This record gives sequence, structure tokens and C-alpha cells, in this order.
Amino acid sequence: MKKITLILLMFVFTCFTYGQTITKTYTPPSSVTVDGCGTYCVTLPSVSFTAVDFPSGGIITDVNVSISWLKTDGSCGAPGTGNSFHNETSFRVNGPVSQSILATPGTWSGGANSPAVTTVFDQASASIPSGTPVSGTFLPNGGNLNVFNNSCGIGTWSLSAGDTANLDPLCVISYSITITVVPDTIAPVAICQSVTAQLDAAGNVTVNASDFDNGSTDNCGITNMTINGFSSITYTCADIALSPINIQFEVFDAAGNSDVCFTNVTIEDNTPPTGTLLTPTVQLDNTGNVTITPADVVNNISDNCDPNPTVSINPTSFDCSQLGAQTVSVTITDVSGNVFNQNTQVLVEDTTPPNAVCIPPVGPITFLSEDFSDNSAGWTLDTEWEIGAATTSSCPTFNQDPSTDNSPSGDNGVAGVNIGGCASTPLHPYYFLTSPVIDVSSSTGTLSLDFYRWLNSDYTPYMKNIIQVWDGATWQTIWETYGSSTEDTSWVNQNFDITAYQNAALQVRFGFNIANGGVFTVSSWNLDDIVISSTSGGGLTVSLDSSGQVTINVSDIDGGSSDNCGIDTMSISPSTFTCADVGLNDVTLTVTDINGNVSSCTTQIIVVDDIDPTWVNAPADMTVQCDGSGNTTDFTNWLTSFTGTDNCPNPIVTNNSTGLSDDCGATGTETVTFTLTDASGNAITQDAIFTIEDTTDPVWATPPADMTVECDGTADPSGAFAAWLVSFSGTDTCGTAAVTNNSTGLSDLCGATGTETVTFTLTDECGNAITQDAIFTIEDTTDPVWDGLGPEDMTVECDGTADPSGAFAAWLVSFSGTDTCGTATVTNNSTGLSDLCGATGTETVTFTLTDECGNAITQDAIFTIEDTTDPTIVCPMDIDISTDPGVCGAEVDFPMAVALDSCGSVTVAQTGGLPTNSFFPVGVSTVEFTATDECGNTSVCSFTITITDDEPAIAVCQDITIQLDEFGNVSIVAADIDGGSTDNCGIASISASQTDFDCSDVGDNNITLTVTDVNGNTSTCIAVVTVEDVTLPVAVCQDITVALDANGTVTITGMDVGGASTDACGIVSYDLDIDTFDCSNIGDNLVTLTVTDPSGNTATCTATVTIEDITPPVLVCADVTLELGPDGTLAINPEDLLAYSPTTYNVITISSDNGSNTEGFTDLTVTVTDAAAISFDWDYTTTDGPAFDSFGILLNGVYTEISDPLGANTQSGNYGLNVVPGDVFGFRSYSLDGGFGA
Repeated sequence: MKKITLILLMFVFTCFTYGQTITKTYTPPSSVTVDGCGTYCVTLPSVSFTAVDFPSGGIITDVNVSISWLKTDGSCGAPGTGNSFHNETSFRVNGPVSQSILATPGTWSGGANSPAVTTVFDQASASIPSGTPVSGTFLPNGGNLNVFNNSCGIGTWSLSAGDTANLDPLCVISYSITITVVPDTIAPVAICQSVTAQLDAAGNVTVNASDFDNGSTDNCGITNMTINGFSSITYTCADIALSPINIQFEVFDAAGNSDVCFTNVTIEDNTPPTGTLLTPTVQLDNTGNVTITPADVVNNISDNCDPNPTVSINPTSFDCSQLGAQTVSVTITDVSGNVFNQNTQVLVEDTTPPNAVCIPPVGPITFLSEDFSDNSAGWTLDTEWEIGAATTSSCPTFNQDPSTDNSPSGDNGVAGVNIGGCASTPLHPYYFLTSPVIDVSSSTGTLSLDFYRWLNSDYTPYMKNIIQVWDGATWQTIWETYGSSTEDTSWVNQNFDITAYQNAALQVRFGFNIANGGVFTVSSWNLDDIVISSTSGGGLTVSLDSSGQVTINVSDIDGGSSDNCGIDTMSISPSTFTCADVGLNDVTLTVTDINGNVSSCTTQIIVVDDIDPTWVNAPADMTVQCDGSGNTTDFTNWLTSFTGTDNCPNPIVTNNSTGLSDDCGATGTETVTFTLTDASGNAITQDAIFTIEDTTDPVWATPPADMTVECDGTADPSGAFAAWLVSFSGTDTCGTAAVTNNSTGLSDLCGATGTETVTFTLTDECGNAITQDAIFTIEDTTDPVWDGLGPEDMTVECDGTADPSGAFAAWLVSFSGTDTCGTATVTNNSTGLSDLCGATGTETVTFTLTDECGNAITQDAIFTIEDTTDPTIVCPMDIDISTDPGVCGAEVDFPMAVALDSCGSVTVAQTGGLPTNSFFPVGVSTVEFTATDECGNTSVCSFTITITDDEPAIAVCQDITIQLDEFGNVSIVAADIDGGSTDNCGIASISASQTDFDCSDVGDNNITLTVTDVNGNTSTCIAVVTVEDVTLPVAVCQDITVALDANGTVTITGMDVGGASTDACGIVSYDLDIDTFDCSNIGDNLVTLTVTDPSGNTATCTATVTIEDITPPVLVCADVTLELGPDGTLAINPEDLLAYSPTTYNVITISSDNGSNTEGFTDLTVTVTDAAAISFDWDYTTTDGPAFDSFGILLNGVYTEISDPLGANTQSGNYGLNVVPGDVFGFRSYSLDGGFGA
């Protein structure tokens, strides 16, 4: 038994007793200040425990924390002596995998000043005493340091301190972490994978041990890995044939525990060979071909495993059809079949330029160039003319001959009159120096005569100088002297355009004569450097068109250009010429071959304008009326009013006007010749005549006008006729005008009246005359007038006689009148009264009043006998009844009205409404009767018949079924549930008690249909409206990753993957085909989510759920006593040493929101029955803020906050601790107020 005891003791020592304790301390350069930031809000720099500290590994059995600190009302650099609030202080220790609260706010209390203290937290010590802090070793308040037990101590540890109010900071001077561990004897788990390695460009590849790791694990972490005993192995090309190669993969932890697994590595060469692509430029040979080799397009060929890879290219040759950048495919293949295949570019060029050939150019032509070095040209010299060296003369008048010619560095030859002497003075005709015959017919440009002269000559008429040109028929003078003398003191250049005289036998001559005695003795002519030339000759000559343009083509200039590979384009510049280009122009022909080679040539063409201008506003005759002042403005405007146009701009209009002839008065006339000339001298002429004439008649100033005067009994009332004859006058712009008439006297009419038509004539000084007739009349036009108002109407009431009281006879003779020129007589046209109803009658009588001259007036008047008395009528009483059943009205019977008339019989008739025994509609109907006597006098009476509809409508409903739309809504109208409602008088409206439905109405709904007739009677019925939701929900899935819990299982809900699914009426269930997973499901799992709406409509989607196992095993050793077997040996299973096994619990959710502004919380606790290590993941969300709402654990009534008060509103993490039987463990969701909640 002693041996057995020794084994047990050794085992227990291995599990718990062989401990190692190490302390790590952090001391800052100065105290760390924590002031008013909240709980555990400042984390001090960390301390670390490494494998060096625990060479045999480190499984924690105990953790102590020591903190040196103080609370002051001053600052950490200068502590005060006043009170500070110790209840604001909090501490928390943070380990590699967990954390534990050491002191929550309120652990200490009071405000008394306290010096720095050292508080050691140990789970086996007594509780912290309340009040002012004191040094000592105490039990953590709010946390449990045993939470770190059985975990690995290697890692980073830190201290978090908090202070919940400012102005009295917490000062942390230093802190220490003391860890006691036992050796780590748990071997890691090696999980390996096969590896395929690719050789690099050098033909090597190095694989590391980590490449083969497929998730190997260890409780304290893996510190080293090897493959076949090495951290890495390098392979070469030679290993390709040996693949796959066996590998032993081994992992080690810090305590030297190890585990192995076996796998393999495959070596592959997937590296293609390489080469440097070239982009050569090659020239086609004389046959238009070129061939290339691989060396032309690629060099520096290499491969990691093949020293001689094969190379091929395509294509290998090119011709003229492949000029320019051509793509060449380069393929390099190594022994492993890896291929380098890339394209490069070969630039195929043809650099031979084309041969540009132009037509011969038009150039200046010199037909004569004479420097008078001799007379080899054959000039003809008349008397006194000489050719020889220039020599100074000594003539008495004007200037001397020149001493040198115009080009002193040349020949010094000149032509002159008595060179070095003077011209003779006797009278003689022209003596000429005449050129040889010159053929200038080939000139296509401007032909000019250019020379230098030194001339001294007396003035005309004594001496005259002349230059002439032979035009092929006659000599034409192009220059001669007039008037004053010529006195040159140097060589003077002269130039003349002689194009107009161009011919095949042109000559030019210079001459002088003596035409009068007494001429001065002068040196006369000296000539040098005579040139006759043309600006161009030969080549192409083109004429501008009517628009002033001309365009030439390439074919006009090309003289046979060619190229070995073909010409692509030919162009000329310029190709279009305008008036500005008249004359000689350079034209360049540019030839480009199909390969872009260019060459050019230049020639010349002549552009000419030989089109006459044309009139736009051609000269036209004009005749104007004399204005008495010579019509100067009209004439001036007419002379400048004519315009022309030309293919070249700005032709000029000139005229030869010398003034108008002097005709009668200010009139006159002139014939003017107008000339239109363009810039090239092309011209046209046209004559026009301007005339001033006087054909304007005089005008009446006071024109003759008719006059009528009323007869006064005399031959010329008040002398009006005599005055009228001389009352008219007239005017004329060119002189005076006289008025005459042909009056012979008035005709003799009735009484003293009379009339005459007189012709008046107005004549001006030039005989232009006008006439106008006028009439003078004496008349009597005054009507007589009625006495009083004249004839008036009369009406009398019928008394039964033909003429009541003789009123009609007296009325006819009761009217009279007067006239200023004599008596007036009254007559009438009465024939008697008409015979009307009864004894009534009427007549319209015309009365006429006539004077002695026949002037008369008439007036109508009416005499009437009438009956105007109406008869008397009485109607029945009003009638008021209801409708007949089932119809919209009623049948009514009523009597006739009764009538009387005092002047005779009377008739009664119904004149309004339905007749008796008719069907009357609902409402008020009026019946009218009219009584009429013999003379048409009427009386009317009426009564009402009121029909009342008090019969309600008949409401008839029908049930219907309707479907919600995709938004969960549907509407109906009342007509949808109307099953044929009726009314005796008609329906005015129908309405439904509900017309809009949504998801809340799914199923049967009793809807009231109200029917209102046209008279306001109503009735109702009930229809069943069945609302259906047939719209499928929209299933929306998302992939998620979840971790197995400590029991190796995890359950998810449909909301986890399909929370974004939607339905207009809501989703009542999220069903998964798989919602629970265990270790066999680690990795990706495809789940199908079925979402169902309240109406049973469903939709599905799929999501990938990735299952992870991140929970380390929790092992607690237990002492056991075992007996040896009969053979003296004992076999122990690891499970025999476990105190308990892990248990996993499902997800739980708690929340808090107490609904008031006071503190509140929600707790969820359990009582522990077995010693256990608890670990959990947590997710936390607040709508207020973590400083107001917190989450933590409860252990035996002590609250430890887990959430970070300075963190985000959404947080998560994991937490672990150890519990023993009897502990009360749980969770708390804590809220400082009721505003939101956690």
C-alpha cells in the first residue's frame, strides 16, 4: 500500500502541487491619473508572462493582484489634503482569455483624506472593509480571480482602473500580477494537411512546417512545428520525379509536449520558361519580301528546370501586303510542358519613296536682256545713236552723260545719243534706237519692258522723247515727254507692261526729235540693262470661273509619278485659286505610297481672269419732274446709282458726264456713257439718258364747289351767285395759274328759284390745265308744320254701337297746320273702322299736310274701339296623397274649373299639368285652367297635386372574395357587394361601411351596404367580404458563422439567417430544415429557410451556416484511491481523474427597461449544485449608452460588470469563471434610468 500511496501522491503533485509562482510589476514613471471617465475606463500598460517564465508550461492555480494607489482632491503630481470620494473607484484585472472585477464603484466609501495604500486582491482572503481605503489583502468585490484557474497563464495581463466623477482623481502608482501555475502535461493535437509546392523561377521551393498545419491545437498554444525534424525543407527540380514525398509533421507546446501526424508533399514545376521579346524593324527586300528567325524576336531564353526549351514563331515571313506592325506569336516550351506564349510586334517597312513627277513649271521668261557690252543682238541705230562705253559729256545745258553704266562692276556698255557728247540742235524727225525682232508669243504671263535711263532733254515743243512698241501691225507709243524738260542726275529705272502688244515679231524703239529752233544743247538719251520678260510661259494656264475661283486636279499637275509598292494618295497644294492668285502660282504635288513614304515636286501655273464684269444695277434712263432748282440731287444720285459685279471683287463704275443741256425753264437732258471695269482691266460700257421735264398740272388752292341757297324771292339772294363765280383759285410749282369759267346765267324755275352748272378751268404757264364743274342752285325745301302735336291716337271702350258717342267722326276733322311760304291743307285716307270682335273695330289713318310748293308732311294716328275686361275663373282645392304601392307616383282624378264673363260667352280649358285620371310623379305637380272670353281676354287659376314617396328601397347584397396586393392592401367599391338593390323611384346612392382592407382584415368581414333612394329613403343589408392574402413572402437569406457551445452543440433560429425576409402582412414563422448542429457539422452547412406569412403563404431560400469549434476543453482533476490488481499493476483512464464533465446550455436573453427615471435591473440566476468551470459568449445592445446601461454577472449577490461603459452601443465577448456547489450564479441587465434599456 505504501507504493500505491506514493503513486497517488505523485499524481496529485503533478496535477496541483508542483507549482511555480511569478510576479510581474508595472511601475509608471509617474502616477497614472484616472479622473471622471467611468468604470474600468483606463487600462494601464500591460505585463506579459512568456514561455521563458514557465519553461514547463503554465496552468494557472492561483492569481493575486497588488495595486498601489490613492484618491486625492488635488492632482496625482501634487496630492491634496482635502476630502475625496473613494466610492468612485473601480479596478479590473484583464487576463489573456478572461477578466475579473477586483473592485466595483462603492467598494470603498467616505471622503476622508487617505494616503497611498497597497491593496492586494486574493480570492482566499476576507472581504474589503467599507470606509476609507487601507492597505491589506482582500477578497475581490464584484469578481472572482478563480475565473483564471485552469487556463494558461502565458500571455498579456493588464489592469483597468476607473473613476466615475471628476475633480478628485484616482492615482495608480503601480500594480503587480502574481500567477501560480503547475506544469503543462497536456500534449497538443497535431492536425496536418498535404501540400503541393510550386518550384520558383530558380527551380527551388522551400516548404515550412506551418504550411502543413491544418488547425493543430494546444491548451497553452503551439510554440514550434517541424517536418521530418526540420522547420523547413527545400526541394529542387530533381524532386519532381520523387513526388509525392512522405512528411512527418510534429507540433510542440511550451512545455515540450508534442504530437505527430503524417502527410505528403508534391513538388510541381508550373513555372513557364521566359524570354525577352524583341520588336524588330525589318525592311522589305527588292522583291517585296522579308524572312525572320526566332533570334530576331526573342532572346535571353531561360527556364528553371530545362536548359534548352524549344522555340517556335509564327509567321516567319512578310510581303508588301503585310506592311506595318505585324503580330508574331512566340512559343517557348520546357520539358515539363510549361509554355511561354506571347505576342510581339514586328514592324515591316518599305522605306523607298515614290517618284513624284510634275508637269514642266511655268516660269519667268526673259526674251531680251541687253547690257550693251556690244551689239551682237543686232540693234538698229539711227543718226546720232551709238553703243559703247559710258563717257561723261560736257554739254552746256542741264546735266552731263554718266561716267559709268548702270552696273559699274560689269561691262560699262551703254546705248546713247552721241555718247560723251551732245545731241545736235538742227531740226530733224525722230532718230530711233530699234531692237531686233523678238518672238514673245510664248508668254503666258505679264509681258514687261524694263530698263535704266539717264536722260537730259529740252522741253517740248523744242525737243521730244518717245518709246514705242511694235504690236505686229503698227508702232504703239507707250511713253513720251510733255511740257517740262527732263534732267536726270542718276540712272532711273522704268518699267512698262506691254502684254497688250504681245506678238511673234515684237520690237521696241527709243527716239528723240528736234521740233523747234532755239533748242538747248543737251546730252539726250543714255540707256542700259534693257530687259523684255514675261512672268511666265509654257506650263498650265487656268481661267477663273464666274465665281472668281478655279480648281485644278492632281491629274492636271501629275507628270507620271510612280512607286514600287503602289501609290496610296496624291494631292496638290494649293488646288483652288481665287482672284487674289491672278498671275504665277507655285503648285506642289505630294505623292504618298501605301507605306507612308512621301515625295513631292513643285511646278508653276498661271491663273488669269478673262471674264468681263456684269451690271447688277445697269445704267437706265431717268426722267424727273422739274423741281425749279435744277434737280441737282436727283442727277447726282443717278450718276452714282449704278453698280456691277465681277468674278473678282470690287469692279469700278466710271462715267463721262459733263452736265445737263439747258432746256425750257429749269429742264434739261444728257446722254452719259457708264464704264464698268474689273481689277484685270476687263470692261463693259452702257449709255443712259437723264431728263428733267415739266408735265405736272397746276392744283386747286380753293377748288370749285357746289352752292345751294334758299329762295328769298330775289334773282340773286344777297349777291351769292356773283360772289361764288370769283371765289376759286389755284397754284403751280413751276409758275402762276389763272382761273376762267363758262357761266351764262341761272335757269328760270318755279317762283324765284333757278340753277346753273359752271365749268371752271385752271391753266399754268406751261399750258398744263385742269377743269372742275360746280352747280349753283336757289331752292325752296322748307316743309309746312302741324299745329300742336299733330294727329294723335284715340281709344274708346266698346258700348255696343258703331261709333260710340260720335267720337270717330269728330276725331277725323280735329287736326290742322301752317307753312312759312303759303297755306297748308290737311287730308286723310280714312275708309272706315274694321269689323272686329263684337262691336269693336280699329283704323290707322294717314293725315297729310301740303304747302303751295308741294312740300308735304304726313303723320299716322289710330282710332280703336276695344274690349279689355277679363272673365272670372275658380279652380278646385289642392290635393296631397302618397304614391301607389310599388310605383313612383299615383293616379289622381280632379274636376274642371268654373268661369264667367260680363261681355259675352266664355270657354274654360286646362292649360297646364297632366289631365285628370293621369299618373302623377312623386313631388308637386301644378294643374292650370284658363278662361277666355270672345275678345280673347283671359283669366288663369291653378292648384297643386303633391305625391309623397315614403316607400323605402329594397337592399340586396352579394358576398365577394378579394385578394390583397403585394403591399398588403386592397380596396372595393359599394357596387362590388350590391346584388341588385331596387327602389320604386330609383336609387340615388349606395355606400359600404368599409371599402379599404389590409392584412388585419384577412378572413370574412361583415360589410353593411346602405341603399338610399332618390327621395332619401334608405335600407341596408349585410355582405360578407372575404379577404385573402395570396402573395408569397420574400425570403432573404444571409450566410452566418456560429460557434459550438461548451457541450459541442449550437442551435440557430430562422431569424439568424432570414431576418431580412419580408412580407406585406408580416412573417409568422422562420423554419429551418436544420437548426441544431454538433461537432459532426463543423465547416459549411447548407440550410433551407422556409418563411410563412399569417395566411400560410411560404417562400424558401438557402444559406450557408459555418460551424466553428472555439471552446477549449475544461478539465478539473480529482483525487482518487485505486487498488492494484492481482498482478500488482494498475491501469488508470484519464477520465478517472476528471472531477466533472463540461455541460452546454442554450442561448438565453435578458433585458431591462424599468419604465421610470430610477435605477432598475433584470436578473437571471441559478444555484450551483456541482463544481464547474463556466464559460459563455455574450452579445449586448443598448439604445441609450453603455455608461447608463450595463451587463454583467452575479456571483453570490456580487455584480461584476462585463460590458465596457466607454465602448459602443453594441458589444460582444466571452467570459469564464469557476463555481463551487452552493454558489448562486447568474446574469444582470442593469439600467440607470427608464429612458431606454439594455
